[in-house]
Amino acid sequence: TEDVLRRYLAEAIAECCKWGNNRQAFGDNQAVAPLVKHLKSSDPNVHRSTAKALHQLSKNPMNCVTMHEAGVVRVYTFF
Repeated sequence: TEDVLRRYLAEAIAECCKWGNNRQAFGDNQAVAPLVKHLKSSDPNVHRSTAKALHQLSKNPMNCVTMHEAGVVRVYTFF
Protein backbone atom coordinates (compact mmCIF):
# COMPACT_ATOMS: atom_id res chain seq x y z
CA THR A 1 0.00 0.00 0.00
CA GLU A 2 1.00 3.64 -0.17
CA ASP A 3 1.55 3.74 3.59
CA VAL A 4 4.08 0.93 3.37
CA LEU A 5 5.97 2.88 0.71
CA ARG A 6 5.80 6.06 2.79
CA ARG A 7 7.15 4.22 5.81
CA TYR A 8 10.14 2.73 4.00
CA LEU A 9 10.87 5.96 2.13
CA ALA A 10 10.95 7.91 5.39
CA GLU A 11 13.18 5.28 7.01
CA ALA A 12 15.57 5.47 4.05
CA ILE A 13 15.69 9.26 4.24
CA ALA A 14 16.38 9.11 7.98
CA GLU A 15 19.33 6.78 7.43
CA CYS A 16 20.71 8.66 4.42
CA CYS A 17 20.69 11.92 6.38
CA LYS A 18 23.40 10.52 8.61
CA TRP A 19 25.97 10.63 5.78
CA GLY A 20 27.77 13.53 4.19
CA ASN A 21 25.71 16.49 3.04
CA ASN A 22 22.57 14.45 2.42
CA ARG A 23 20.47 16.56 4.82
CA GLN A 24 21.17 19.62 2.75
CA ALA A 25 20.76 17.71 -0.52
CA PHE A 26 17.26 16.55 0.46
CA GLY A 27 16.36 20.15 1.23
CA ASP A 28 17.92 21.49 -1.96
CA ASN A 29 15.89 18.97 -3.96
CA GLN A 30 12.56 19.89 -2.32
CA ALA A 31 12.12 16.56 -0.52
CA VAL A 32 11.30 18.02 2.89
CA ALA A 33 7.82 19.54 2.39
CA PRO A 34 6.35 16.42 0.75
CA LEU A 35 7.64 14.34 3.66
CA VAL A 36 5.67 16.51 6.09
CA LYS A 37 2.49 15.35 4.32
CA HIS A 38 3.23 11.80 5.48
CA LEU A 39 2.10 12.92 8.94
CA LYS A 40 -1.48 12.94 7.64
CA SER A 41 -1.38 9.14 7.41
CA SER A 42 -3.41 7.17 9.92
CA ASP A 43 -0.66 4.53 10.18
CA PRO A 44 1.44 4.94 13.36
CA ASN A 45 4.40 3.24 11.66
CA VAL A 46 4.40 5.95 9.00
CA HIS A 47 4.31 8.58 11.76
CA ARG A 48 7.23 6.94 13.54
CA SER A 49 9.47 6.68 10.48
CA THR A 50 8.50 10.17 9.31
CA ALA A 51 9.37 11.60 12.73
CA LYS A 52 12.80 9.96 12.50
CA ALA A 53 13.36 11.43 9.05
CA LEU A 54 12.18 14.89 10.06
CA HIS A 55 14.42 14.74 13.14
CA GLN A 56 17.45 14.03 10.97
CA LEU A 57 16.46 16.64 8.38
CA SER A 58 15.94 19.24 11.12
CA LYS A 59 19.66 19.25 11.83
CA ASN A 60 19.90 21.50 8.76
CA PRO A 61 18.49 24.96 9.62
CA MET A 62 16.97 25.59 6.19
CA ASN A 63 15.07 22.32 6.42
CA CYS A 64 13.54 23.57 9.69
CA VAL A 65 12.24 26.64 7.88
CA THR A 66 10.78 24.44 5.14
CA MET A 67 9.15 22.14 7.69
CA HIS A 68 7.46 25.01 9.47
CA GLU A 69 6.29 26.51 6.18
CA ALA A 70 4.84 23.09 5.27
CA GLY A 71 2.90 22.97 8.54
CA VAL A 72 4.87 20.40 10.50
CA VAL A 73 3.84 22.13 13.73
CA ARG A 74 0.20 22.96 14.24
CA VAL A 75 -0.46 26.35 15.75
CA TYR A 76 -3.19 26.42 18.36
CA THR A 77 -4.82 29.51 19.75
CA PHE A 78 -6.20 29.17 23.25
CA PHE A 79 -8.81 31.54 24.60
